[in-house]
Amino acid sequence: AFSNKQLGLVHLMRMRFSRRVKGIEASRKAFTQARRWEACPAEVYVGAALMEHTMDDNAAVARNVFELAMKKFPQSPTVAVEYINFLDALKDDANARALCERALDLLPVDQSEAVWTRYLAFEESRGDLAAVLRVQERRRQALQSDTPFGVHTLPILLQRYTVVGMHPATEDQVSYIQCLGNPKLMAARDAEPSAHSNSGTVAGV
Repeated sequence: AFSNKQLGLVHLMRMRFSRRVKGIEASRKAFTQARRWEACPAEVYVGAALMEHTMDDNAAVARNVFELAMKKFPQSPTVAVEYINFLDALKDDANARALCERALDLLPVDQSEAVWTRYLAFEESRGDLAAVLRVQERRRQALQSDTPFGVHTLPILLQRYTVVGMHPATEDQVSYIQCLGNPKLMAARDAEPSAHSNSGTVAGV
């Protein structure tokens, strides 16, 4: 049997085809029909919003669709992160920050990490140092655990100083940092034949 997300993809492909062949109104009609399906996944709403924005340059309608998605899926990290990305692209800083706070209020803590990470990335690109440190500390407190300090800090520092795929570390160090906090990834990495000679330097930071 197909999953809801797979069936949702079928609806998205229908919307895209309708847009290409018959125009935007046909695509919107297909989206309306998809919404009548009780199990319609959040990704269909996100896809519809992005279609409005990228294909028809209609930010107002895209925003309305994102708001519909937030109301229907208030605890969806996917919807929240994609909506933040959309507002970030519009350089709508005030509403992007407000959305981050709104999403974090709605999401259970165990589902909030993606939004915290996106919020921090947003402040790192748009805010000042005080804003970055404030969100970083709030993120640390919200996602508190018994894991070592570096498990949370090193990935954040790596993200902060990475630009267009250029990292302030060797490839092996980047691999090590990305595996922190995930025992399965770390075990798979340690099982690789390469010596990972540089990882010890990062671990000792």
